[in-house]
Amino acid sequence: MKKNNIESIVSRSIKELGETDWYSNLHCFRFCDLITKVEALLPHGSKGLEVGCWPGYLGSALQFAGYDIVGIDLKKNSLSGFNFDIAKLDLNVDPLPMADNFFDFVTFSEVLEHLKERRVSKIFAEIKRVLKPSGILFVTTPNRLRLGSRFGRIENFPDGFGHGHEREYSVSEIKGMAANAGFDLIEAKTISLYAGVGREDGKRYFYPLTAFLRHSNKRRNFAKLLAYPFIKYVPQWRDSTFLILKK
Repeated sequence: MKKNNIESIVSRSIKELGETDWYSNLHCFRFCDLITKVEALLPHGSKGLEVGCWPGYLGSALQFAGYDIVGIDLKKNSLSGFNFDIAKLDLNVDPLPMADNFFDFVTFSEVLEHLKERRVSKIFAEIKRVLKPSGILFVTTPNRLRLGSRFGRIENFPDGFGHGHEREYSVSEIKGMAANAGFDLIEAKTISLYAGVGREDGKRYFYPLTAFLRHSNKRRNFAKLLAYPFIKYVPQWRDSTFLILKK
């Protein structure tokens, strides 16, 4: 599927789920990038599990793209009107309520950092269990070594974590956990999903970052603009990790 078609599907998902809000503004690039990867590896009609599907944009867009999606999330009561089924589940406590060898692929996107570290190995094992042989796992999570974390933990993470993040990971750490669970590595890299997005006060974001003079929080966003080449092009300092794994 062409890039503009994927962007159109993501926009449709956001529109039909209610509104364009701070979350969709911040994460729409991630949705498009992940759907592009799914399309490259899996035919339409494949059965997929979205682990941690709030607020529903990604799963809904994958469903519109022609995939058969099931979601699990801790916040099921706040998720309604979706075009795919959702089960309520606490990953820090519960096993996945699905049969062995059931899904063609699993998306595990921006969830790992919210989980108790002691549960991560068990969750990787559970995901492997529900995947079919040669099933694909897509993982994205903030890069623990990103340039912004060196400043964010002072300004935004007064408790050492912030934003509900229990623990963040580097690419090498995730590769190690996945290998211990028995996954084969297809691709592992850092990626800059948010380098060009500016932040206003509170939970409001804008794009492109070069328009910072029209928005509040000018000094912060000007500093990010100066750092842009490093955030975008220095692998270790990019904001996110992206891994594709195979059972």
